[in-house]
Amino acid sequence: MEQVELITARGFGRWGHERYEVELRTFDTTWTDQAGMRQVTYTGLSLHCSPKVGSRFFESDTERREFIAESFSELSLADLDPPERRVLPHSLAGLIGMPLEAVVFVADYLQLQWHASRFNVYVWPLLGQSGTTVARDDPAYVAGLVGLIGSHVRAVDELLDAGLVLSFGHATLTIPLGGDEGLAIAEFSKDGEFPDDHFGTIMWTAEAPFI
Repeated sequence: MEQVELITARGFGRWGHERYEVELRTFDTTWTDQAGMRQVTYTGLSLHCSPKVGSRFFESDTERREFIAESFSELSLADLDPPERRVLPHSLAGLIGMPLEAVVFVADYLQLQWHASRFNVYVWPLLGQSGTTVARDDPAYVAGLVGLIGSHVRAVDELLDAGLVLSFGHATLTIPLGGDEGLAIAEFSKDGEFPDDHFGTIMWTAEAPFI
């Protein structure tokens, strides 16, 4: 999976009584399958209105233009040629290099814990180890998950034919991302430097391209 952000225009606009720096951004997210034979790219658009306000996301340029026309009394934008480009990390990329500290089995979900980070998985992931795949009903499943404690995350990826994959080098955890629409399948949260500084993200089933 690769996520690329392009800033295509920048300027200033007046929204309500305030004047903000405004950027138009395009996001291209590309997924491949495990064999690298199939590829899907999803394009999204956003309007970023200063760090204080943040970003609003849109499915189409028409939708974004309509929002701008309804919301801004003044707007001056200059196209960037070429656009500013940067590759965005996966939302779980901060786990790379971190040792898994705890595996918690709750009645109907699994929680993985790193330092200041928690990852709730609401479907039981598949455990890949020594060339075999182990599911929850396998007697070796619990011991295999507990055996990951102390292992470092080597990579995080999303694959079309597998889903979210956490690689620990000698083992992998695979979380399918398809299924019924609109179900929370995993939730990642991380505590920050200050008590009220908290980052969280929820992954849902049946989001593009896992439909």
